[in-house]
Amino acid sequence: MRFVTALLSMVLVSLVSAGGAAGASTIVALQDDRLTTWPAQTIDERASLIAETGVSWTRVDVLWRDIAPTRPTRPADPTDSAYRWERLDSALRALDNRNVRVLLAVYYSPAWTTGGVDDPRLAPDPDDYAAFMVAIGRRYSGDFLAGLQPAPGPALPRVAHFEIWNEPNLDFFFRPQWRQVAGEWRPASPGLYAELVKTVHPRLRRARPDAQIIIGALGPTNTTNPPGTVGIEDFIAALGRADVPVMAASQHIYPGAEPGTSGALPSIQGLPRILDLWDEVRPGLPLYITEAGYTTEPNPNRAYAVDEQTQAEYLPRLLEGLAQPRVRMIVWYHLQDHRDWASGLLAEDGRRKDSWDAFDRTRREIESP
Repeated sequence: MRFVTALLSMVLVSLVSAGGAAGASTIVALQDDRLTTWPAQTIDERASLIAETGVSWTRVDVLWRDIAPTRPTRPADPTDSAYRWERLDSALRALDNRNVRVLLAVYYSPAWTTGGVDDPRLAPDPDDYAAFMVAIGRRYSGDFLAGLQPAPGPALPRVAHFEIWNEPNLDFFFRPQWRQVAGEWRPASPGLYAELVKTVHPRLRRARPDAQIIIGALGPTNTTNPPGTVGIEDFIAALGRADVPVMAASQHIYPGAEPGTSGALPSIQGLPRILDLWDEVRPGLPLYITEAGYTTEPNPNRAYAVDEQTQAEYLPRLLEGLAQPRVRMIVWYHLQDHRDWASGLLAEDGRRKDSWDAFDRTRREIESP
């Protein structure tokens, strides 16, 4: 069975390489938190700001609990009346109108899939999550007509890149990370995440044969520390033992030092090690860095920060260092500062930081033929 899975994975990765986001080079992309969380009337403004950076790709969070606040009767059917697609439809249309393509990161459980417990970080029922992923895949296939009454509207944009969850090795985004068995702590999150991947992968691929499914989205720590985190080495090894199907993997990288000066995992210097770890799961797979950056203010979740001038100096070195073979995309996180995370190209008041120009210049250099 492992041989069959490995053979299938080799076929799938050839599809990724032929039809993936970046071909043989690295795409530099950007994420804007406010596109997902600010009032809906700001969507056009946020999409315009994303486009002004010059990027051709962006990562967009899909918060499952907001789109499906109640349990759907037909969860794999995007027309089910329980779904609230309006905001995501508007965001994807706004980006499509500006020729910006999208990678969707889908996470945050509604309470109806976690036994009524209102904690979006709790691992969902794999069947529920897979059905929602299929609904997303069908809705954004490129030929789905939204608004059937009184007449069909234009087809919704096509999205083919789907990332399963966000930072499932961190208690901040995925629970439980650990369980006590016979008085001993044992990691729970890798197994729970593996079940999501193994359930989603075949169903989404049947619904969307063109889907590029990205797994991992691992948070930037190699510390295995119950009950809060599982380090990336242990997490990836556990996924390999679970024999998960994998087309592409993703990692988040926020260096705690000057670019290229640390060999810690994850980091620029540690990137070959990360690829080696994934090669144990499936050799040669492409890697997406779906979050990377330097913050200019400390916050409760990250003590390390640099000043704005240093951010602008470090940004090119970080992006250029990460643009290694097999890295398909690097997503700078994020567009504009807010009180919880200040790694933006814009300050909280909208002022362009020095890193704005540094990002534009570096993106062009990396993406140039």
